[in-house]
Amino acid sequence: MLGKVKQTAVAKAKRDFEREVNTIVDFSTFLIAGIDVNYDIDVTWDETAGVWCAVCDEIPLAMESNSFDALILKVKIAAYETLELNGEITDNINLCFKTVHWESIA
Repeated sequence: MLGKVKQTAVAKAKRDFEREVNTIVDFSTFLIAGIDVNYDIDVTWDETAGVWCAVCDEIPLAMESNSFDALILKVKIAAYETLELNGEITDNINLCFKTVHWESIA
């Protein structure tokens, strides 16, 4: 009789554990699907080469182009493809292009 009680208790504990794991997995999937994922893209002008350069260590990504608009388009396409290959595509991916331009006036 004690053996049957022990088996029942083990079976119940196993079901409870599986239910908790499934709840955690479902909740984490919900969190991932509902959160914005933001990537900062650093954009600089390379005076020597005459090109715009974009770098993002998080994706990872490094690109260059003669025009700023072309660079933005290239980065959007390459970022999506890279994230897709790495299995990191979610519903809410944002790219934040950051650039600073310095000019000497005196």
